[in-house]
Amino acid sequence: QASGEATLRPLFDCDMDDLQLEMAAKSSGLELSTSLGNLRVVDRTVPLDSPYRYFFDLKSDGTADKSRTHVDVYMYNHLSPKFPGFEYDIRVKCDDVKVTVVFAFIKKVLGFFTMFLPPPIPVSALPEAERQAEVLRRGEPRPFTMVYSCDMKRPELIVPRNSASSQALLLDAAQLLIANSLDWTVGKSHRDLGSVLLDTTKLSFIDCSASIRNQGNH
Repeated sequence: QASGEATLRPLFDCDMDDLQLEMAAKSSGLELSTSLGNLRVVDRTVPLDSPYRYFFDLKSDGTADKSRTHVDVYMYNHLSPKFPGFEYDIRVKCDDVKVTVVFAFIKKVLGFFTMFLPPPIPVSALPEAERQAEVLRRGEPRPFTMVYSCDMKRPELIVPRNSASSQALLLDAAQLLIANSLDWTVGKSHRDLGSVLLDTTKLSFIDCSASIRNQGNH
């Protein structure tokens, strides 16, 4: 919903040929595995004639008539003795896809999904008789942590200057790898005074070619 508007507007459409879903609950957390055939994600915030309407689609060169996207999500309980040091581990694998990178749309999508993660109730808001028990249950406050990786085979990427621009960077690669890592500095955890958590993202293109498009010309 945009500021000042009384009605809700669609953010995106998601289409696929089939969906396979597996879920497993363990003492250490929850594991969710999905497989999506010919996934397409349409940005509903841009005009119908926008060349950047398809955020995620099959490759436009006609070589890809079938694609499958795998998404594995691991959610860990930080109270478990097997806690790996982060709450979420998200892994994405796909091949022969076209991705249009409009950062404003990505920001909106991330905001949409993060709203399903409500913050914990402040201890001060609990009844006084329950506060001490809640402090003991939660332990020391720690930052929310997530690691992620994305492995794309034979992707086609379009990076426009903005959603209304005719200029865009076109990228083709044999493989695109995106992954982050978490490292504590000064200390070993949030319990050490002065410790800082560094979240580093690494982006790797393998056998990549690039070109600039300006009003349909390369």
